[in-house]
Amino acid sequence: MWVLLFASLGASAVYGYLMLRDNRKLLKRLLATTGPKEWIVATYLVFGLGLVTAGVYFVPSVPNPNALPVFQSGLEALVFGVSWGVVFFLATVSYGLFRDSRSPELYLLGFLIFLGAFSLIFMLLLHTDFGSQLIQGLIVVGLLAIFSSDRLEIELRTLSVIVLGGFSVWLVFTGASAIFRVEPQPTKAIIYTGFVMLGAVWVFLEGSVAARKRQEQRFIRPAPPNPDPRETKEGSSRDISTTSIRIPLLGLYCLGPFRLVQGEEPIDDGVLKSNQKPLEILKLIAVSPGRDVSRDRLIDALWGDSLGDKAAANFQKNLSRLRALIDSPVLKSRKESYVLARGSSYALHPEYTWVDIEEFVTSTNTGHRYRQDGLDDQAMSAFEKASALWRGTLLEGQAPEPWLGHERKQLEETCLNLHIEAAKLFLKKADFAMTERWIKKGLAVNPDSEQGARIMALAQYEQGKKSDALKSIEDFAARLKKILQTEPSPKTVKLRTLIRTDKKISPAEWI
Repeated sequence: MWVLLFASLGASAVYGYLMLRDNRKLLKRLLATTGPKEWIVATYLVFGLGLVTAGVYFVPSVPNPNALPVFQSGLEALVFGVSWGVVFFLATVSYGLFRDSRSPELYLLGFLIFLGAFSLIFMLLLHTDFGSQLIQGLIVVGLLAIFSSDRLEIELRTLSVIVLGGFSVWLVFTGASAIFRVEPQPTKAIIYTGFVMLGAVWVFLEGSVAARKRQEQRFIRPAPPNPDPRETKEGSSRDISTTSIRIPLLGLYCLGPFRLVQGEEPIDDGVLKSNQKPLEILKLIAVSPGRDVSRDRLIDALWGDSLGDKAAANFQKNLSRLRALIDSPVLKSRKESYVLARGSSYALHPEYTWVDIEEFVTSTNTGHRYRQDGLDDQAMSAFEKASALWRGTLLEGQAPEPWLGHERKQLEETCLNLHIEAAKLFLKKADFAMTERWIKKGLAVNPDSEQGARIMALAQYEQGKKSDALKSIEDFAARLKKILQTEPSPKTVKLRTLIRTDKKISPAEWI
């Protein structure tokens, strides 16, 4: 028991140290990113823990009446409940800190493992007590409540019905146990289960409200805008009702020079140039993974050199300018915006905005999945769609700001890999002209790819262009030596030797 107490208190002390160091920077970020959902879930979990702890102390139910009670005194029960309650509370509210990370779900998974391990420990303390089931129920309800928001795409109505149905069955089972005296403490069991039912009802109501709102608005998601912003495409606005009121789709083109298209009309380049700072907010949200960015991160990235109050005022001023610039009259009349505020975070409206980055990544990933499944034709179609969206590097022409550099490099790597995979498909079909065409697009993004250089040389050699093939390898070797002071790999050297000596090469060996 005391080991658990010291472990929880030690974890709380480490947490406090991390929050308070560096002029409380992490604590400020926590307060800025944590929304009402996290506070409610944390309070719910802690209250449930307290309910179980009190139940175990005041109304113990153990199989052996002669066994020692779980808690020797009320003070021990109180200290246990408070110490573990603090850990539960801090772990839950800290989810906000990980919202802007690439995989916030990993944090939730870690939290689930932690609570699961704790429930097993608590089960040993409770023996046959229904409180062990309550702890597991709280884990499920609490995590589902967090999962139902933020980045994850979940159909809330379906999810909430499943949760409510499952816990309703549990409540019926508990009631039957009370009636037939299967459970030695039926009243306590019903109280426990009823508390979990409150969480299940909450998730159900949240899902029902969200689903009803979507139905009332009658959102219809059309095809994305045409990759050429100057061209129009039918369906680039959304019907919101049976009337003629329409909200135009805002298309953000971030691959290549930045462009905005509202409905069928591109926003003039002169307007974009005269509003560069407000548009920085829009760009940062668009290029961020998940596109749900905390206010604190936006301020740090764009006004990090300013003092706190001044930076916050500059952000608010430029956010207002951004909304005034891009929001359509219909959106303004409905008191909505293309840039939504979600607690202390900001995101693009999921129904009224389209970002080429998301379409590019989705098509590329689809192509890779088809490739792994051996569906080459479908993979090629997906790669072609992704390649058509690539108009250049991310926000081409903009200085590599700290918030931009990593995403730009990663997308360039994604573009290179998709063109390499597409080139391999044509290499497999012995279509060497198309192989050269596709790998050339990839090398235009990153000319220092050794695999790309080999594929280019092989495609040129098979077309009878021996000198071009040797030049491709030699140019790559020269860049490699200049940049890294090293030589090509043995595989590349072998290919160069085969080409020089006019040997027959099997393309299958190089795929």
